[in-house]
Amino acid sequence: MKVKKIIGILFLILLSALIFSVQSGAKSYADDVKEIYDTLDPGTQELLKDIGADSADFDSMFSVTPQRVWELTKKLITGN
Repeated sequence: MKVKKIIGILFLILLSALIFSVQSGAKSYADDVKEIYDTLDPGTQELLKDIGADSADFDSMFSVTPQRVWELTKKLITGN
């Protein structure tokens, strides 16, 4: 049982590091997209707004949130 808990904790640490690196990469990508979006002419910006392509929500796109990772890790450790 101790081994399972240790593996679960190590898994949580590894997964957290992965999520934070993905999050920082997504932030950098979002900043680049925003910079490109700002250089577009107003007509193109309005068109993108109309079709909903002027923003991105990475959490909902990938359905991975820190809360979800924590829930899965607790299930792994406790078995519930």
